[in-house]
Amino acid sequence: MAAAFVNQGSELIADALDTLSRTDGYGVKTFAAVYGNHSKYDVNSDLKINGWSSIVGVGSEKQLAQGGFSWGVFYENGSGNYRTANSFNNEFFRGDGSLVYNGGGIAARYAKKSGSYTEASLRAGMLKSEMDNALKDITGAGYGYKSETAYYGAHLGIGKILTLNESTSVDVYGKFFHTYNEGDNFDVAGDKFEFDSITSDRLRLGTRYTVNKNNKWSSYYGIAWEYEFNGDADMKAMNKAVPTQSMQGSSYMAEIGLNYQPNTASPWSFDLSMRGYAGEREGFSGNVQAIYNF
Repeated sequence: MAAAFVNQGSELIADALDTLSRTDGYGVKTFAAVYGNHSKYDVNSDLKINGWSSIVGVGSEKQLAQGGFSWGVFYENGSGNYRTANSFNNEFFRGDGSLVYNGGGIAARYAKKSGSYTEASLRAGMLKSEMDNALKDITGAGYGYKSETAYYGAHLGIGKILTLNESTSVDVYGKFFHTYNEGDNFDVAGDKFEFDSITSDRLRLGTRYTVNKNNKWSSYYGIAWEYEFNGDADMKAMNKAVPTQSMQGSSYMAEIGLNYQPNTASPWSFDLSMRGYAGEREGFSGNVQAIYNF
């Protein structure tokens, strides 16, 4: 649950770099984005997450001899709720929980005039989680827990934008996301529970097709394949190992988006996108982003 929710926040960082590259003009830029999603993960228990994430930041884009360099520092926040479904000894258990994370980081992208680019980001923060009815005793009484741990993340991406004509282009990219969530331990009704740390390593390969680049309204369409190499969550209850939950596997994404720039004199630009997911991760998400150029 922790790894999945923090992973979703990493998409906002990569999206912010994409949107900054679509805006005209150089200089100081401020940006803000809101990301909402409903996702289901194919793990041992039926894990469903509904949440909102946001990012605000300030950055700059400079014109260089061989291209352009853009960077930004940002604050990120996310809140959501989730539920799990398990059965044991012919008993059905539903758990309900909430999540909040706060953090920040830095991101940068270097784009050459040839269309190729390289991007990277670093992030860190704290994640709080709380769950009700996680356990039941023989009398039917329910027990929950609270946890607060640190998370760290980074991503690296490369790509190339192929210009088909003055108003149409194709972006082919690969992005690698790494996230580390610290472990935690606590007591529930006198019993000791230990959560190991979780490492997530995801590779995303995709392409994005953009049309009407010279108009106020431009649109883009994309598809991507993503593979989670790790994502294993191990736990012990009273020093006894519990079956591992894992997010390892393939997911598929399709997206559609609109970018609006009123005119070349306006400092504002806006971006709206929708995505659908299938595979290890199922569901949908929406993202709204605004940028102001000084």
